[in-house]
Amino acid sequence: MADIVKALLAAPINAVLLVAGLAFLGVAVFRRITDRLDAGPKGRLFAGLIGVVLVALSLYLSATAGPTRDITFGDAALQQDAPATQSNTAYPVELPAGQEVKGEDRTYTILRIELDRHEIDQLALTFTIRMTNRSQYPTNFWNASFRLLADDVPIAPIGDLNEVVDGNAAKEGTLKFAIPAKTQELALQVDKLGPDAPALPIALPATR
Repeated sequence: MADIVKALLAAPINAVLLVAGLAFLGVAVFRRITDRLDAGPKGRLFAGLIGVVLVALSLYLSATAGPTRDITFGDAALQQDAPATQSNTAYPVELPAGQEVKGEDRTYTILRIELDRHEIDQLALTFTIRMTNRSQYPTNFWNASFRLLADDVPIAPIGDLNEVVDGNAAKEGTLKFAIPAKTQELALQVDKLGPDAPALPIALPATR
């Protein structure tokens, strides 16, 4: 009996309805099931109506149910392993630094460049930059002075670099960008921005 109950609980709902409907139809047709169980005329009619409704509902559910696909443990393993196969690089990665951009009264020296994960389909590129102000007056050292070209598409910084460098002084700051993970070429524009402005190439790892 316990095995029958387990089988019914595991069966699709339309199959359970079909079995129940056939059982009620059996009561309606045979009337007397045991010596103590006699449906009688009204009981047979009622059982027949219920049986027809359940069988019809079972057939309807079978006809309207769309195709299903069971998710196996193998499928789940493939889905979990998929992101890992998209990259052969262990992040964060330190990129070649030491580049300089010199202007009339200021110099930007790139001390460090780090590439790391940001979002599922994005990477974070972080620059540590020292600005040397050779003029006598304070000057801004902020996000507005930089643009990153990712495959020739200009991207604004996402960090909060907003400093003031005093005259004849230097200060370090952090500049951060979010770039598409599939970016192939990078270049940094400093002070002079726009389609015709010069840009400093940034080398990316061969595999990402």
